[in-house]
Amino acid sequence: MQRKADVYDGHGANDLTNDRDLVLRVKGGQESAFKELFVKYGKKLYYFSRKKNLSHEDAEGVVQDVFAKIWEIKEGLDETLSINSYIITIAKNLIYNRSRKQLNQRLFEEYLVYSQRSKSHHETEDQVFFKELEGIVFEIIKKLSPRAQLIFKMNRLDGMTNSEIAEELHISKKTVENQMHTALKYLRETLVKRADINLVSLLAILVKYC
Repeated sequence: MQRKADVYDGHGANDLTNDRDLVLRVKGGQESAFKELFVKYGKKLYYFSRKKNLSHEDAEGVVQDVFAKIWEIKEGLDETLSINSYIITIAKNLIYNRSRKQLNQRLFEEYLVYSQRSKSHHETEDQVFFKELEGIVFEIIKKLSPRAQLIFKMNRLDGMTNSEIAEELHISKKTVENQMHTALKYLRETLVKRADINLVSLLAILVKYC
């Protein structure tokens, strides 16, 4: 969701006015205005993505995807809202989805390692079973407090350190550590209690989450 343009974007009044004019021109389909927007925010978005521990290639991919999305929905842009905040919001969603996809792949690879050590291995069945397990894990995470969910996802999906999370959320590192401890403990205890998860599958998940 876009928010009202304000000083928290680090932009002056003149810059906000220029952004509004730029957005209006983009809404009108002016490619020159879209290029101006890319030049103005593209590099900033790239470094924002790199700070989220994305590789050079992935960061460039996020920049391309964000601006492709903006052009796709240009008619719906609201010039009274902060385009800077809107760009960052789109980027955060893309990075989250990309990180979750990568995490899921790593988890599945771990599951296959354990599965191959068992008496049988059928990749198609493993994929179906793993998707069920992955769904269970994320359903458990949703039961955490909003703050604990955010910290957990920033750490496990975005790959941020406790110090980086503390700095971004303006809280102490100790608070982050306590929230992570609580989240991981709840996840472990809840998974152990579930009778429909066998030990092999449980270990495959815990290797990455704990």
